[in-house]
Amino acid sequence: MVERSLRQPFWQAKHFATRQSATLILSLLVALVGGCEGAGNNRPGSISQDPIDARCTPIGGPFPAGFDLLPDEEATAVSMRFSPAGLLRFALSQSPPLPDNAGPVPALPEDSDGDGLSDTLAFREAGLCPETRPNCVTSPVVGSARAVYPSTTLVTSSGYEQVLFYNSQSAQLQPFILQNPYLNDEDDPADRPLFPPPGFESSRTGLSTMVCVYPEKLTDSNDQAIEPSVHCDPNRVGFLTRFTAAVEASGDSLFVATSNLYSPGLSAFHPGTVLVHRVEFDPSGRPERVWPDPDQPVLWTTGFNPTSLTPHRTASGRPLMLVTQTGPLDAGGQILGDSAIDVIDVVERRVVATIPLGQAGASSQGLTVGPVGPIAVLGAESARHLYAVDLSILDQPEIYEPREDLIVLDGSTPGFPDARIFWGESPLPLPPRPDGPPDGLCTTRINATLNARGDRIYATDWCDGTLSVLRIDWRLPLETPLSPNRFNLIRRLDWFAPKWPANFGLAAAPSLPKVRPGRPGIDFEGPDLFFLINEPEGQLCAAQLGESL
Repeated sequence: MVERSLRQPFWQAKHFATRQSATLILSLLVALVGGCEGAGNNRPGSISQDPIDARCTPIGGPFPAGFDLLPDEEATAVSMRFSPAGLLRFALSQSPPLPDNAGPVPALPEDSDGDGLSDTLAFREAGLCPETRPNCVTSPVVGSARAVYPSTTLVTSSGYEQVLFYNSQSAQLQPFILQNPYLNDEDDPADRPLFPPPGFESSRTGLSTMVCVYPEKLTDSNDQAIEPSVHCDPNRVGFLTRFTAAVEASGDSLFVATSNLYSPGLSAFHPGTVLVHRVEFDPSGRPERVWPDPDQPVLWTTGFNPTSLTPHRTASGRPLMLVTQTGPLDAGGQILGDSAIDVIDVVERRVVATIPLGQAGASSQGLTVGPVGPIAVLGAESARHLYAVDLSILDQPEIYEPREDLIVLDGSTPGFPDARIFWGESPLPLPPRPDGPPDGLCTTRINATLNARGDRIYATDWCDGTLSVLRIDWRLPLETPLSPNRFNLIRRLDWFAPKWPANFGLAAAPSLPKVRPGRPGIDFEGPDLFFLINEPEGQLCAAQLGESL
């Protein structure tokens, strides 16, 4: 590890512009709470399982950690294998998808962040082990994979909290320079224990997301007082961020959501955070340097358990970051608090509005914003529900004017309408499969996406093994918000096995649907819908729906 002193305020440098783009949080929580990193028995660089459906290709190991389509190369997907952790490429032009790695897939090294120490040793030397377990062991449990730049895929990990940088073409870890400047009097760089020393920089492959933060709200999701952390300033109420949930990019900024679960047994969350970083690019557009945002390195969400980030640009061109907060849940999926969508003004680096969703258990997959019409949809973590919000309201310039009180887009803030179409108290329910398991046997999970025309919703049901297809009616004139009557179920595709014990071993538990951009049959041939099958082994699947409906 080579560390260099920072001689000047490097955030004044010129930056290259770049394009913008989860694993299931409950699965991640179970893995971390149980200390399990998956039971896959594959050799690194190989996929040995057999396909379990003609539409699907094995990823390797159980519960794949998510996938994404490459920007400017939408015929290629990248997926993070859960165990052994490694980035896989797939060609999407035919069904099933074809593995497309140029060589063997390297397993994640013991020094995953490239700081010159094994992750366990780095954790110990930073004093991050509990006093009762000074020789604790930690390792990254990989989460979502997000292809935020054409050349770079970012992968979240918890346990050893970080964002891993991968080269999307070679599937190798991609080094960058991590800088730890002195930002201001209030932000102490020593609060980043796995960064280079304050005032220095060093080469890394992972961006540490374990940061001491000091909230204004001094109670947790159970309304209990937050105690000062032994790892942070003892004179202030603070805590180390953890459970790295999502990462997104917008221009020269990188946003990371941390859900901050601190007591799995009590299902207790500290206030939610979004860490903000600046990124500098080399001439090819590859991220070259990363450092905490000098003006606003930490943003606080209005609720608990932020699990996803979604970039959005208003009709006037204003870049926003939408933060889905699932709200507190227990390990069984029981909803313990409210969900919401916060709206971050990327330029001003502040939360300007929030859209309350009530007791929705909003999906950790997050929002999908439609290409036609300003509608965003999302599913639910523990109910057969869909939710939708109308983003046209975010075109009002008054939202971004300085004001003392946060704008609440549920109709309660004078002058601003209700953005909600479906929410916790008024959801869009999906009918259960007649031969599906009862809720007591399998607490379902709904993920949703929009097709390339923006007039269809595709929703996967974890427990029923189904894909529901809904139509959105866009006939003019349009009302604001869009009427719930414009959303109608048109079919349910019973493609996979419902999760009964007798069906063990059959293809089951679909999740994370994504649609290839463009017009099927015009811009490309072949499948247009892609999704994961999670049981009994991870599979990436493809289907062609665009012209058949």
